[in-house]
Amino acid sequence: ANMLEQLRHLRAQGLDVAVFVYDHPKLSGQQREDALTKTVLAKVKAKPERFHLVVSGNIHPRTARGLPWNNQYKPMGYLLKDQLDDVTALDMAYDSGTAWICAANKQSSKLDCGVKEAKGKDNGDRFFMHRWNSANKDGYHGVFYVGHVTASEPAINKGLGNPDAVSTPSPAPGL
Repeated sequence: ANMLEQLRHLRAQGLDVAVFVYDHPKLSGQQREDALTKTVLAKVKAKPERFHLVVSGNIHPRTARGLPWNNQYKPMGYLLKDQLDDVTALDMAYDSGTAWICAANKQSSKLDCGVKEAKGKDNGDRFFMHRWNSANKDGYHGVFYVGHVTASEPAINKGLGNPDAVSTPSPAPGL
């Protein structure tokens, strides 16, 4: 299911749900992490009383410095934890399927984004979240399992535009 559409349905039912876009796809590397951090910080500081759930790929939320290929890299989660009181990063676990993934192209050293096979581990039909006592070496505080995954293009690529734009929400099915 399209996550943004599901959030629109919740909002149409009167729930206090807000969505914001924080990606900077024209940037890469540390510049992109810095820009992601700046955008998320601005939203959190504008409404500190709210609960903020930031959804991203597995690199950006890490709260530990460094990556296997660059030990000086500072992911968004690492930068956020120094500026916010409470940051929890969860690693996503999944069964196999497909995912929209951006990976370095070995020939051009540029990002190659698109639908790719995702090999995971089948942990059954029950979705779950487990939080550990402390962060692991990668800076994750726990894991959430989502089952089989199916790729979804970024909303902007699908032409859905700005999720904060005023639109006429359609009623939820069955209402």
